[in-house]
Amino acid sequence: MDLHGNTPLMRATSAGHLAVVRLLLDKGARVAVVNERTGQNVLHLACAEGRADIIQMLAGYATEDAWEMLDKQHQRPRDLLPLAKDQALDGNPFQEKKVPSPTPY
Repeated sequence: MDLHGNTPLMRATSAGHLAVVRLLLDKGARVAVVNERTGQNVLHLACAEGRADIIQMLAGYATEDAWEMLDKQHQRPRDLLPLAKDQALDGNPFQEKKVPSPTPY
């Protein structure tokens, strides 16, 4: 972990480095590891930043407990998704690999 409590997986997720996220997951990085300052796991970060491609990848490695984990603001990862502000979601919103598609213009 770095000085801010982030793991390499969290840093790669925040930076949007899909290939690095894949490499770290393949090497055994754990999705459920929590930043003790924020109480967030990597799913919280990916959801808050709307990184659909990374969320979809993480979903294959995440347990249901990781999706249900509350951060220090009492929010689950799915509560931080941009679409979660308009509709309630239960469980893993990407369990069937359904990633919100962009609105066509």
